[in-house]
Amino acid sequence: VKNIKRTLESVLCQTFDNYEIIVKDALSSDGTLEQIPQSDKIRVYSQQDKGIYNGMNQALAYISGRYVLFLNCGDILENKFVLEHVHKVIKKHRKYDCVVYGDYIYKAIHRRQVKTVTKYGLFRKPLCHQTQFICAGLFKKYGLYDENYKICADAEFIMRIFFKGAKFFHAGSVICDYMGDGVSESSDCAGILKNEERRIRRKYYPFRTRLGYNIVSVITLKWVRQFLISKKVPQVVRNGFMRFFNLFTR
Repeated sequence: VKNIKRTLESVLCQTFDNYEIIVKDALSSDGTLEQIPQSDKIRVYSQQDKGIYNGMNQALAYISGRYVLFLNCGDILENKFVLEHVHKVIKKHRKYDCVVYGDYIYKAIHRRQVKTVTKYGLFRKPLCHQTQFICAGLFKKYGLYDENYKICADAEFIMRIFFKGAKFFHAGSVICDYMGDGVSESSDCAGILKNEERRIRRKYYPFRTRLGYNIVSVITLKWVRQFLISKKVPQVVRNGFMRFFNLFTR
C-alpha cells in the first residue's frame, strides 16, 4: 500500500512539470487510495478491470499528453531530472511518433538496455516497459495492448510497432528504479511466460530466423548467462556477473 506513495512522489518532485499522473485503481479496498498525495497533477480513476493489460488499456483512454510512461506501484523515477532529460530527447526527435527509452536499476544493479533496437535484440530480450516513453499516437495507429497475452502484452506491443516501422531512441540515461517481483517473475507463472514468448516470436519471426537466432544464442552461451543471473546462484555472484557483463554492453 505504501509503495504507491513512493512512486507518485518520485514523479511529483520532477523539475519538468508539464505532465499529468493517471492513477488507474481497480476498486481497491486495502487503503491504497488513502496513500495518494494531494496534488492537482493527479487524477484517479477507479474502475474494475480484467487484468494488468486491461487496466493499462483503460488508463490510456484518460491520457491527454503526447507521451505516456507506465510505472507499477513501487517503481520510482531514478532522480528529479528524468522527465526534463527525456523531454529534451523527445524534442530532438519531434518529427517522429517514437519510443524514448533508457536504462534501469534493478536490485541495486544498473541494467543497461541496448542502444539500438534491432530484430535480434527484441528476440533475445524485451525492453523493460517501465523505461519506455511511448508516443500516444502509436496506440491510436497500431492498437492497444493485446489482452490475449497475460504477461507479455507489453513486449508484443513493442515488437508490433517495431515491425511496423516505429522509431526507438535511447535517452542515454537511467529512467527508473524497477521494483520487480511482479507476475512475470513469479515461479507460478513461468510456464505462461515461456508459452507467450514462444507465441510472440512465432508471430513476428519466420522459422528460419528463429532457428538462426537460437543458434547464435547457444554459441554466445545464453544458458550460462541465464544461470549466472538466476536465483540458483548467490547474490554476490549475480551482482559480480552483471557488472562484468555490463562492461561489454555499454
